[in-house]
Amino acid sequence: MLKEIPLTRIEYDKQGSKWIPVLTTNKIVTEEYVNNIIMAKKFFSGLGGYERHEKDYTSYGFRVVRVISIRPDKQKKVVYEFDFDNAK
Repeated sequence: MLKEIPLTRIEYDKQGSKWIPVLTTNKIVTEEYVNNIIMAKKFFSGLGGYERHEKDYTSYGFRVVRVISIRPDKQKKVVYEFDFDNAK
């Protein structure tokens, strides 16, 4: 079981037809935190938002490594990137 997973969270604002990065944060999260973000897809999509999960092979198996989340008003986007290769 993983205890510490590096997370990069990038927020974007929409200006015209382009996404402009506004804020980037890095932190260490637990596997439970990662699972909560992944499991929120159905709820978030039900509100009218868009969420996409990208999977890749990691040293811990085939896992979701990136979550792209766009708010229902289509003006903000948040990208979560999980670094399982540097997890402890």
